[in-house]
Amino acid sequence: MKVNIQSMLPGFFAVGLLASLKVCAACTVIDTSCSVAKASQKQEFICEAFICGNIHRLSAGWEYDNGARVSIIVKGSEKEVTINGLPGVEISSPDDNDMLCVSTVSDTVVYCAKGLSGYDN
Repeated sequence: MKVNIQSMLPGFFAVGLLASLKVCAACTVIDTSCSVAKASQKQEFICEAFICGNIHRLSAGWEYDNGARVSIIVKGSEKEVTINGLPGVEISSPDDNDMLCVSTVSDTVVYCAKGLSGYDN
């Protein structure tokens, strides 16, 4: 059986190229001020927030001590906001300060973290 090496070269090249591609990500974790506001009550906490990015997407989020978790993922012009796994929306800060704020569509609770506004610029 005779094998034609030349006809196999493009396949080997493609596999080698895919195997050599790496997606590098950079993450920053900060201790910052977070808040939860419901109706006229607002609670502030120290929380850990993160911003991660690579050539395909940017993500930011934070987690509260009680397990509540906020996540924002940006891929191109698409933005996905989740709060405890439920769909959410990014909203302007009610206190007009340097806070990134989100809320679920069906809830009146506002979750905010300081120092992340402008993360996707």
